[in-house]
Amino acid sequence: MLLYEQFKDEAEFRENFVKPLLNRLGYYGVSEQHGTQEFGKDFVFSELHRLGGMRHYAAQVKHEKKIKQGKSVDDLLSQVRQAFAKPFKRSDSPRECHVSAVYVFNSGEITEGAKEYLLSGLGREHYGDNVHFLDGERLEALNEWATLQSDANARARLLGLRSALRFIIATLDEYQLEGKPGFQPMFIQGIELYLSEPVNCDDQLLVSLFKLWQQLQGVEVMRAILFKHPGDTIRLEKYAPNLKHFAQDTRTLAIEICQKIDAAIEKMKPLGGS
Repeated sequence: MLLYEQFKDEAEFRENFVKPLLNRLGYYGVSEQHGTQEFGKDFVFSELHRLGGMRHYAAQVKHEKKIKQGKSVDDLLSQVRQAFAKPFKRSDSPRECHVSAVYVFNSGEITEGAKEYLLSGLGREHYGDNVHFLDGERLEALNEWATLQSDANARARLLGLRSALRFIIATLDEYQLEGKPGFQPMFIQGIELYLSEPVNCDDQLLVSLFKLWQQLQGVEVMRAILFKHPGDTIRLEKYAPNLKHFAQDTRTLAIEICQKIDAAIEKMKPLGGS
């Protein structure tokens, strides 16, 4: 199915394809401007360039089966001119910003004649090298690439989380069997790092991880009590059974979460082994 055929109208194409794509590509401040005051900008988005400044872009989004020479191209030419001429404001800054380049996104085809006509007109106004055309075929290829890059990063993060969970489970095995902790603490930081910037948006998984984190904090408190006076056999006899029981419940939850992580990694269909 062609990209054009996957969306019923331009609004759906903007919301379900263009905006997620720009976010996956890592652009900063992706903001939809579509409306009576858009001035040629359906979206504005930015990035930091290598010299430390901010570069701004605009996207003019179309949902047409074929853009060819005629009124639609004349309208598009006017919109691109407006995008360059009219500044905009980012939500996090009161300063006016000017775009450095304009991207024309069309879910369908953009004919070579239309591109040449637009670039000829804009070239005379010194805009030509900063106007880019992305038709349905190129957008699908770009979306596939962005998805692969996003999945690779997400998979790496999930693999790291799984390694932390496996270490925690192994440590809890010792607590459960012996009823007392070893000298090495559990790697709770691995969970904290993931929760600070999660890559899997499964709400149930996040809730389970928060619950596990809370329970691990309790295990560490008990561990600290036992190590405060390592030679105190009365204290050990008092708290060791509690630690053993708590470790058992926490271990069960950690195993359940680890299984969910395994399933999430499997869905990403990695190219190599795990």
